Amino acid sequence: MLSISFYSIKKTSDKSSQVLELNEPEVIEIADDLYQDLAKSEFSKIGHNQSIKVKIEDEEKDLKLVELEANVRNKLINFLKEKILGESEKFTPIKSSASKDEIKNIGFPVIARMNMLNEIRALLENKSYQYLDRTD
Repeated sequence: MLSISFYSIKKTSDKSSQVLELNEPEVIEIADDLYQDLAKSEFSKIGHNQSIKVKIEDEEKDLKLVELEANVRNKLINFLKEKILGESEKFTPIKSSASKDEIKNIGFPVIARMNMLNEIRALLENKSYQYLDRTD
């Protein structure tokens, strides 16, 4: 499993500092195949990864983060909505006469992917997160 992390700025962060103070990230574990799909898709091209010196729990480090400005956030959300819709279309081949095994074989993986995509979308919609780390 790989992950995508969402960061929020600490309320006590000094805006004039060279180091950005961040709260502990919200991390979503993502199945390798879905992560690879996202990495090869428009998802990885929306926004710009920038190296930012951050401080998290008194530890300084450089992270490659995407700032979730309004236009970047909206593009990512719209991309994920389209991706979720595309995943739901995988149910189309299931006929009413399909066996339980056929339904499980198609349904469970699709539902798992849709749930992961929905988790990412929900965090993007939460404006308390200002940065995204989509590097592996």
